[in-house]
Amino acid sequence: MTNNPQDEKAPLLSAMQAEEQAALFAALSHPLRLRILSALKEAGGGPIAAGAFVALLNEEEHGTLNQQSVNRHLVALKQAGLVSRRKHHNQSHYRLRGETLTLVYTAVGDLLPIQRRSA
Repeated sequence: MTNNPQDEKAPLLSAMQAEEQAALFAALSHPLRLRILSALKEAGGGPIAAGAFVALLNEEEHGTLNQQSVNRHLVALKQAGLVSRRKHHNQSHYRLRGETLTLVYTAVGDLLPIQRRSA
């Protein structure tokens, strides 16, 4: 093993990988979306009915959230692959997609410098 940190860094992202990761980070860039993901995590990954998010998240928002706004953010999270949706009767239920969240962790880890232990 050499002492050259260049030997251990992650390979340069391809243009396609960069686009995919940018889409994930864009989906995570809104505070309400992070709160939606947090609510799903607290619920063991879900499922949570779309209509229940307004009640869950409105406490800190002082009643300013509406279903249309929450739905727009749920759609963005679904398009990014961070949540899945299942229709049940007239309601949509959302669940965390752990495999996509693993990709986010990996993407962040690849951008961090390697911490070397001194021998």
